[in-house]
This record gives sequence, structure tokens and C-alpha cells, in this order.
Amino acid sequence: MLDMNKQISRTLSHLPLPPADRVELYGFCRNDADRFELLVSSLKRREIPFEIIPLEGARHIALPVPNASKMDGEYFRVTLVAHYDRVPGTPGANDNAAAVFQLLNHWEEINRLGWHHRTQILFTDREELTGDMTATDQGSWLLAKHLKRLGTK
Repeated sequence: MLDMNKQISRTLSHLPLPPADRVELYGFCRNDADRFELLVSSLKRREIPFEIIPLEGARHIALPVPNASKMDGEYFRVTLVAHYDRVPGTPGANDNAAAVFQLLNHWEEINRLGWHHRTQILFTDREELTGDMTATDQGSWLLAKHLKRLGTK
């Protein structure tokens, strides 16, 4: 039987991804991956600006709204979210590595096209409930409360 990392490598080899993206996605799915560091490294390689939002033990990552200053102020922001953490000891390929990489590609494409929009992308941390955690302990819940306090719409 193949070990988990070999299974991941075999599966990813068939995906129509640029080589650098495939390498990053493989690293992201490894059992020993530091997903925060890998995501930050990927953002830097892609030259995507980002902000780290440390909040109650979590490290959320926000991508800016490209071309936001050119938009009419009457429109609300659209927020797309994927969590980058995972259950310890699992590859987290569907939970939520695939979504993280789809959102990275989405941001790059919208920015490349120069579209005027209000799409904001957030990568959240501490989504996996462990031990005595409840839904209100999850990173996205705490981030939403924080953004509400700031008056973010």
C-alpha cells in the first residue's frame, strides 16, 4: 500500500496545473506541512499582496480588493473564504487545500484582467473543531466578530 504522501503525489501529477502550483499544492497536502508558511510563500511567489490578521491564536490572511478604489461606493463587498488549516494527520486535500488554490488562481485572474469588482478573499485559520471547542471558538466566527467591530461591510 502506498503511503499518504505518495498517493497525494500520484493524484496531483494528473491535475492541469502549472508546475510551481503543483509543487505548492503537494507541499500543502503533506502530513508534515506548515500550511501557514506555505501559503505565505505562495502569495509572495505570485506577488499577491496580503495582510496577516492575528486574532486569538489564529493567523488569518486577507487579500486586498483589486481595483476597489475604482468601484462605486454603493456596492457591497463580496467575500470568498477558504480555511487553510486541517485536521492533524490528514492531507486536507478537499478540506480545504483545493479551495485555497482555486481562490489564489481566482484572485490572479481577476487582477490580470483588471476587472472592477469588490471581491475580497480571506484564508481563515482554526476552523477544525477539536477538544472542547464550539462553533463560536472557530477562527471564522472570531474573525467575523472582529470585522463587525471594525464596521466592515
